Amino acid sequence: MNARLSRSLPFTDRFRGELIFEAFNALNSQFNTSVNNIAYVAQSGVLKPVPGVGVGNASWGPMDGTNARRMQVAFRLMF
Repeated sequence: MNARLSRSLPFTDRFRGELIFEAFNALNSQFNTSVNNIAYVAQSGVLKPVPGVGVGNASWGPMDGTNARRMQVAFRLMF
């Protein structure tokens, strides 16, 4: 879901401002395309568990390769 809110702010007859707030992927969830599959590491002949096994470590989405949420605020001055 993408959303945009804007508000016009008149200052004088020649100057006008616009305040803008935009949100992209506001309700998206992360989709993991890879998970950490290393459960144990051998150190000096002893198997030690690795924390985070099964946790996602990569995601892919359109545009820039991520499905991250983004929000931005802008101000435009028109004259």
